[in-house]
Amino acid sequence: MRRQNKYDYVVALNYYLPHTSGLTDVARRVAEALVGRGFKVCVVCQRHDKSLLKFETISGVDVVRATVIARIANGLLSITFPFLVRRYARHARVLHLHLPMLESGLISYICSTKKIVTYQCDFVAQQSFFGKQIENVMDLSSRVSLKRSFRSIVSSADYASNSRISSALLTSVAISPPIQIHNSSNPSFRTSAGFHYGFLGRIAPEKGLLNLVAAFSSIAGIEDRLLVAGSPVSSEGKAIYEKLNLSAERDPRIIVIGFVPEPKVADFYASIDAFVFPSINSLEAFGIAQAEAKALGIPLVTSDLPGVRTLIDSSTTGVLVRPDDIASLVIGLEKVRQMKRLPPMYAEKSGLDEYVELISFLLSADIKN
Repeated sequence: MRRQNKYDYVVALNYYLPHTSGLTDVARRVAEALVGRGFKVCVVCQRHDKSLLKFETISGVDVVRATVIARIANGLLSITFPFLVRRYARHARVLHLHLPMLESGLISYICSTKKIVTYQCDFVAQQSFFGKQIENVMDLSSRVSLKRSFRSIVSSADYASNSRISSALLTSVAISPPIQIHNSSNPSFRTSAGFHYGFLGRIAPEKGLLNLVAAFSSIAGIEDRLLVAGSPVSSEGKAIYEKLNLSAERDPRIIVIGFVPEPKVADFYASIDAFVFPSINSLEAFGIAQAEAKALGIPLVTSDLPGVRTLIDSSTTGVLVRPDDIASLVIGLEKVRQMKRLPPMYAEKSGLDEYVELISFLLSADIKN
C-alpha cells in the first residue's frame, strides 16, 4: 500500500477506527466527506490495539498509527505520535486537532501548518490529587493549542461557556457534531407491547447506565423494556458492562443488546418509545445518539448538563433530569411515557455540512496560520 507524499488535510487525534466514540465519529465523518470532495486526507492517531496495522486506508482515508508505550487509565502515551503528526502535516494545507489531547500543545508548537481545533469536551480524571494534576496538564495543553489555532470549533456555545477553559473558547465557532439519519419501519428489537426505553452508545462510567437500570427497575411495568445497546472500550466500561449483564439476568425486562452494527441501528431507533441519555459529568458534551433519536422524533430523557441539555429545546422534545440523581431520573422516565413520538425533525443544514464548508474554505483559501 503506497502512502501519499502530500496531503491536503491531516487530522490528529488519539483514537480512530475501529475505536468508537463521539469524538472519533466526528473526525471520521468529516474526513470521509472531504475525501468525497476529492481532497487527500490522512488521519494520524495512536495504535490503541496492537493487532491494528500501522498504516492502512479506510474509506479513502489514509490512517497512520503511532506506537503506544504505556496507558494511563483510558489515556495513551506515545513518544512518536507528535512527530508523526509533524511529518504528515508538514506539507498539508490544514491540520485538524481534536481535543482533549495531552500532546496537542506540543504538536501546536512543532507544526507550522495552518491549524484548526475542535474542542470536544473537558477531560475528567478520577477525583484525587493526581487526577487533578492530570486535568491541569490537559487544560494547559488545550489552551496552548487553541491559542495557536487559526479556527476553533465547539459543539455548542452552552458547553463552551461552562467549560473549565471557557476563556480560551470565547472566539470558537459552534458546530453541532455530524449525525446520521437512520430511517426504518422495522422495530426488530421490540419484545413486548410495553413501553420501550433505549440507550445507544459507549458503555462507560460517564454514561450513568447503572443509575438508569436502578431508575427503570423501580418504575417499569411487567411489559416494559429497557434496551441497552453498545460495547465497552475500557476496563472501567467492561466492569459496568458485566454489571449490566447481571442486572439483565435478574430482570428479563432489561435487555443488554451489546454492539449494534450500522445496518441495524435504524431498527434500534424504530424499536424504542423514548431515548434515555443519563450522563453524569462533563466528559459528555453533546450526545450524537440522542441527536439522531431527536431527528427521528423520539422523545428524550436527558441529563441537565452543559451542551447535552441543548437538545431539549421545547416541552415536546423531552425531559431534563438532574445528573447522577436516580430520583430525578425516575421522574423523567415516568414523564416521558406521556409524550408522543413527533414527526422527523431534520435540520436544513447539518453539522457535517458546516464542518465541510469551513474546512473546504480553509483548504482553498490562501490564509496564513
